[in-house]
Amino acid sequence: GEIVNGVSTLEQAIAFMKVYLYYTTQGYSNTRENLNAAKAHVANPSPLYTNLERSYIGYYYIAPQKMTVEQMDVDNFIPYGDNAFTCDLSYKLILNNWVGETVDENTIRIAFTKRGNAFLPVNMLLAGN
Repeated sequence: GEIVNGVSTLEQAIAFMKVYLYYTTQGYSNTRENLNAAKAHVANPSPLYTNLERSYIGYYYIAPQKMTVEQMDVDNFIPYGDNAFTCDLSYKLILNNWVGETVDENTIRIAFTKRGNAFLPVNMLLAGN
C-alpha cells in the first residue's frame, strides 16, 4: 500500500471495514451510532455515503451478533492518477448469534478518492473472483 499524509491506505481501508462490519453485525444495538461511526470514514457526498444512510432501516431490525475478526488483508492496490485508487479487502469473521456460530468471508473492492488532504472511500462492491 501507499503512505498518504503519514497514514497507510491499507490502514484506512481496514479501519473503515472494521466499523462497517461492526455496523452491519450489531443490528438494533446502537444502530445509529454504529452507522455514524462508519460514515465518519466515508467521503460525503459519495455513493457509499448515500448507500450507508439508506441501509439504516435494514439493520435496525437485525439481532446483534458477537463479531470476531479472524483475518483482514488488503491487496490489489491500483492507483488511478494522483487522486484515486482501488484496493481489495478480504476478511473472515466469526459471528455468534442465537443460531450459533457462523463464518462470514468476503472480498470487497473499495474505491478511494482524494478529498482535501485525505483519501476517503467513495464506493465499494464485491470483488470479482
